[in-house]
Amino acid sequence: MDDLTTTRTGLRLPAIDPHDREQVFAHLASIADGMPELSLQLSNSEAYRGADESGENGGPFTHWEVLHLIVSLVETLFDEEVVAFSPAFHAQLAIMLQYPVVPDAVSMQIAFGREMGEESLRVIERLVAAAESLGLPVDEHIADLAASGQIGHDLPARCFRGELHRSPDRMRMRKAIDFFRVTAAQAPEPLRPPVLCVIAWLLWAMGKRPVALVYLREAVAIDPGHILALGCASHFSGHQPEWVRG
Repeated sequence: MDDLTTTRTGLRLPAIDPHDREQVFAHLASIADGMPELSLQLSNSEAYRGADESGENGGPFTHWEVLHLIVSLVETLFDEEVVAFSPAFHAQLAIMLQYPVVPDAVSMQIAFGREMGEESLRVIERLVAAAESLGLPVDEHIADLAASGQIGHDLPARCFRGELHRSPDRMRMRKAIDFFRVTAAQAPEPLRPPVLCVIAWLLWAMGKRPVALVYLREAVAIDPGHILALGCASHFSGHQPEWVRG
């Protein structure tokens, strides 16, 4: 097996079978060819639940419908019926994390459970709708709101900043860190920054701030202008979560 773990900043990620990496690339190409529609691999229970919640549409899910299924995608990670995850699953997760604000939502759901993920998606839906009505990219709209102090007061945002005493689920976080490290190793480098940001937030939430900053440094080395990585690095450097400080 080739050792693909050494990154540009010296961060070590799991060694990946070249065949698995080829499958990830193939699935990413398949996703690109299928745009603007996407399909997802989910556990059976999450697929049934997602279908019930989304209703029958007679065809593949659209981008927005798939975005709503991110909650089921994350919960599939913790479904005991799933004993192994395919390269295609890692590829679809890497793609989903490219959506603005989704890495934040995924981090919150991993740490605090399904309900927090669902609330985070409702926040994203409102932000996307507002950005579209203004004719602005979502990232730009969020930056404008943040600059004027009009964002960040909802529960998911406060949890993301570590401002609550509510303790996250450390077992879920440990499992997700191991999984996302494999996703980062399998993903093409340009797709890695949001994956690394999720890992970094989970490490920070567990009180491992120095290690979290290592992952953020790699994300910024790949994309010097990555908004989430830069914002997390700034926040983590000066803060510990309330639940860590006690």
